[in-house]
Amino acid sequence: MRSGRFRIADDVGHRIALEDVPEPSTVAHLINQRVRAIGTGSLGNDGQLKGVIAPSITPESLPSTWFARDSDDLTAELSKPGPSFGDGVELTDEEFADFMTFLKG
Repeated sequence: MRSGRFRIADDVGHRIALEDVPEPSTVAHLINQRVRAIGTGSLGNDGQLKGVIAPSITPESLPSTWFARDSDDLTAELSKPGPSFGDGVELTDEEFADFMTFLKG
């Protein structure tokens, strides 16, 4: 914490380093909470965001649309049948081989 270095994870699990956080003791209480970090991005050799330098960090709450409302009755939705086996996409042997070759890249 004294070093001004933290790490956050975005909504899909990418870990992003926060470097040179100004006054780290003022944001330490936000550890394990949802936050917004705004600052200068640093990119890795692959062009992906790897960190944010000197970010301002503020608490952030989840959007209300991410939560079920108390009035939502999910019983009907949960009682629907799930997928049945054998109803998937039919591939020829050649299509399947092409698909596997693509995956192996």
